[in-house]
Parts: sequence; C-alpha cells; structure tokens
Amino acid sequence: MKKISFLIWNTKKCGGNKVVFDYARWFFNHGYEVLIFCVFGKNEDWAGVNKLIRPIWSLDLFRVRDVVVATFWPTAYLSLLLPAKKKFYFVLGWEPVFYKIRIISLIVSFTYKLPLKLIVISEFLQHQLSLFSARSSTISPLYIDNRFFNRHKAGKKKKVRKKILCVVSSYQYYKGVDNLISSIKILKNIYGRKLKFVLISFEKKSLSPLFDEFISSASFEKLVEEYWTSDLFFSSSRTEGFYLPALEAMACGCPVLMTDSGGVREYAKNGYNCILYKDAEYMLENNLLEKILNNDMLRRKLIRNGLKTARRFTLEKAVKRMEEILVDQRGGDQRGPTRLNLVLLGNI
Repeated sequence: MKKISFLIWNTKKCGGNKVVFDYARWFFNHGYEVLIFCVFGKNEDWAGVNKLIRPIWSLDLFRVRDVVVATFWPTAYLSLLLPAKKKFYFVLGWEPVFYKIRIISLIVSFTYKLPLKLIVISEFLQHQLSLFSARSSTISPLYIDNRFFNRHKAGKKKKVRKKILCVVSSYQYYKGVDNLISSIKILKNIYGRKLKFVLISFEKKSLSPLFDEFISSASFEKLVEEYWTSDLFFSSSRTEGFYLPALEAMACGCPVLMTDSGGVREYAKNGYNCILYKDAEYMLENNLLEKILNNDMLRRKLIRNGLKTARRFTLEKAVKRMEEILVDQRGGDQRGPTRLNLVLLGNI
C-alpha cells in the first residue's frame, strides 16, 4: 500500500493547513495509507482529519521515507536532517516579506538555495524565486472547494445590498491591513452609511471598529452565504502567493476589486473577471468601487467570467498535479508509486 505522511507545524485553523488536510483526505480516499504528524497542537475536528493526526514524537516519523516536502521556511532547514530519496520545498507564499527584520528576511531567502526541489503555486512565486536561486521550480496551482460550485446549481439568487466583503486570514503587514483600514476610512467619509463593510478572518478580534460586522473563523456555510450576499469583494494585500478568497468570491458570483498582489495573476485578468488596482490612491482617484457597484454591464461581465474562471481550479486537478510532481518528475506517472512516504513540514 502506498504510504503518505504529512508533517505540519501546528493544527491551527488556517488556509495553509486546510490545503494540507484536503490533500491528506484525497490521498486517503484514493487508496493511500495516510498519517499527519504535527509539531505543535492537538487533534482538531475542524478539517475532518482527526483520525489521521499523530504527535511528532510518534516512532513512525523516523522510518525512512521516499519523499519529504517542506512547506514553511524553518522546516526547509529541518528537512535536510531527515532521510529521504526526494526532498521538496513547497512554497505557498513569498515568505521574505513576512518579516520586517532584514536579517530574518535574508535567512528566509537563503532557503531557496538549499538542495531541495522547489514547488510553487503560481508563476509569480516562480519568478520571485528565480531572483534568489538558479534552481528551477515546478508550478502546482491551488484550488477552491468544489462545494462552492454546487451552490450555483441550486440557483440561489444574490441579494441586492451594498455590502463590501473583506477576507483577511491574518493581520500581518504583507496582507496590506494598514492600506485596507485607510481605504475604508476614506470610503466611509465619501459614501457614509450607504456601504456596509464586513470582515472575515481566522483572528479572534476585529481589525478595526471601522468594520460594521466581524466574523471570526466562519464555517463553510457562513462563508458561502457572505460571498453570495455581498455586492463586492475588496482586498488590499501587498503580496500573495495565490490568494484563494478572491477566487472563492468569483465562484459565488461576487465581483472582485483587489490589488495586483502577484500570485492573483494565476487567475485574475483585469477588466475580464475582476478589477485590479496598484494602490489605494489609484483605486480612489478612479472611483473603481463605485464603477463596479453602479455599472450593471460591468458587474454582469465580471460575475459571468469569474464563474468561468473559478471552475478551472478544482481539488481533483490540484492533487493530481501534486501527485505527478512527487511521483514522477518527468510529468506524472499515472500508474502511481509502489510505495510513497510523503512528509509535509511547516505552518503554511
């Protein structure tokens, strides 16, 4: 039986862990023997993989494996110590910008030069890595939950409300939270109570009292409801490796206005399925928010093309692509390995 072991940094509810857990479920449901080893945390029920999780001190961790995949910069160094036939570094975001201290940023950047095979989730990350290392990288795009598409089959209608939705997983600098707050403050001064700003985050407290409503760790059902009942999805991130929330909004027929944060180019096309802007000043000077809210022809175009775009990014495609990369570097051996031990390291 094919054996796959995931090693994660913690079991905290976050977008990166959801990706790992989704992959684990898929491999488990397709005949692999799957275990998830966590460095910190405990068994969590939020992702439905509770029965697969083991603590880091489990003796199974020290068995020789075929593949090791690091997913966060500290674990890229850690992976060098583990015995394996193949070692990968799965880069899910542009990690040097996570830190304002330059020495830490330089240490993070050096991980791209380690003797690990690089996997990235967008051409943007592939380009950024090429600036630091001559090592080649392989692209394995992310996905959105297939259940988003089923809502469209049900024919649920959107409510006509001037509700602006913001989804920020964490309040880190690279997420552009300072720009988000300043933009909302200006927009509220212009439009007053005509706009309602809603924030969804994994954080426990709201980013700012400027938001009219705050939802912490929304369930899947609540998240979909908010996408469907919002008139606009708004983001001001500085850098994103891919950025799933905007693609999820497209899948729910919610028009998107966001900064060109790099990784979004994997699916975002300005004027076709979303409106991209370079900074808050440009967005405000050109009244981009008002144009989307009040131009019915533009809204219908963005919604229609957004739905088409979202359907290209499914879990099945993403996992099969990852399987091809890990199993057969020549492009994917559909026969699968006779035995595969995979360890995912990190907090992503």
